[in-house]
Amino acid sequence: MKKYFAYDYKIGTGLWAWLVIVGLVLACVINYYAVAYSNAYNLKHAFSVGVIWSEGFNKMLVLWVIAALFVILLSAMLIKPMIAAISFDGKPFATHFDGKKYFVTVFKGYLMSIVTFGINLPWLVKDLVTYYTKNPEYKGQRFDFFGMGRILFGVYLVCVIIPFILYGIAENELYTENGLEPTQKFEMAAGSIMAVLAFISAYLIYKWRVDFKYNFYQIRMKTKFLNASLIFIPMMLLASFPLTLPISILVLYKYIANNTSATYDNKVKQFGYDDGNFVSDYLFVLTHTLITCITLGLYFPFAWRAVGKRLVGRTYIQA
Repeated sequence: MKKYFAYDYKIGTGLWAWLVIVGLVLACVINYYAVAYSNAYNLKHAFSVGVIWSEGFNKMLVLWVIAALFVILLSAMLIKPMIAAISFDGKPFATHFDGKKYFVTVFKGYLMSIVTFGINLPWLVKDLVTYYTKNPEYKGQRFDFFGMGRILFGVYLVCVIIPFILYGIAENELYTENGLEPTQKFEMAAGSIMAVLAFISAYLIYKWRVDFKYNFYQIRMKTKFLNASLIFIPMMLLASFPLTLPISILVLYKYIANNTSATYDNKVKQFGYDDGNFVSDYLFVLTHTLITCITLGLYFPFAWRAVGKRLVGRTYIQA
């Protein structure tokens, strides 16, 4: 017997929080191009690169760090109603978010991430996911999250840190020491490898996130790395373009739903997704995607509500 989810997202206070987030992101983008233009102009007129770096880049970095902190803090006002919008088998999820506890969690983890030059970032993410997992409640029972920070750090190390170090070494050995500029083939090859690793890390991070426990049931996404990579890599590539983003959303959502299950002893409850008309779904998601792009992201909460209602409403658990 299939029991279905439902989604009724009420934007409310989340709207102004999202507008502030969009404003902060736009401020960072404008600041970046302003610094880049200033650098290009100053270099053209033989100004010191050291002065440009210290004055322009440092100010930009401070702005980005402060903006990122506010984005993380404000995101709670978006995520709380997103979770509260979920209901299953006609019964809604309840949320019990403690603003003070969230602020302390974010501020402490963010400060540690700055002090450790980003090394603590996986543990900050783990703390945030744990916070968002333990606060929702369904039928009087809360959820637990079992993802570990060291696992996420391993993904971060293998897919981000080591590749960037190897790229720097290769570029230095091949070109810098010989006074040559990196060739286009080298940059394209390096960029392609980085992109593939980014797509693989997206899969590994998402699988890491789906590790919950509810009322003795362990909820996990059970997939094999090779098979999942063959799905995630091309779909993440399609997600890079507005016209193909809806395909990525529809395929990945179905794949994730159909490969997630809740187990307890020998009992298995399988998640699933009922197919609709793919062309109709594509055009529906595409419409909301394009409006979001045209409005520079301002429409996103409304797009989330519409697309979420359509997709979550077809998601079920079958005993």
